[in-house]
This record gives sequence, structure tokens and C-alpha cells, in this order.
Amino acid sequence: MVMDRSTLVRCIKPLERALLISMDSRTQRHVRLVVLTELGKKKMEEARPLWQDAQNLFEAQFGSGEAADLRLTLASASQSLVHLG
Repeated sequence: MVMDRSTLVRCIKPLERALLISMDSRTQRHVRLVVLTELGKKKMEEARPLWQDAQNLFEAQFGSGEAADLRLTLASASQSLVHLG
């Protein structure tokens, strides 16, 4: 994922409020380590099969070759953005 810091913080805050992640700023002054909590791990395991079902449905409707091409294109685009930043 490629996003600026303020967008990332806005996306992370609801997860922190829901106690799905915790943030540790002790490592370095401007670096925060984001850690999945036990509740977050449980929710992730619950979501994994649903995510896989959604991926399977997308590939069935869009086509597995087209889905693979799309993933490559998106990965290439995100790498380009990282190098620009």
C-alpha cells in the first residue's frame, strides 16, 4: 500500500480504538511500531476465509488471468509511486 502519513494515521486510528492494534513509539522518535493485538489476531483469522471467498469470486467473474495481470499492474504502479516519493 502506498499512502501518505496523515492518511495512514487516519486509517489506523479506528483499528487502535477498537483494540485490534496497538502502537509502540518507544523504538525511535519518529517511528511507531504497529502490533496486532490478540483480539486483532482473532478478527484476522475470522476474516481470512471471507477474504479468500471474495478473492475467489472476483477471479471467477473477472477471470484468473485478468486478475493476475491486474495484480501485476497494481504492484508495478505502487512501486513507481514508492520511487517517486
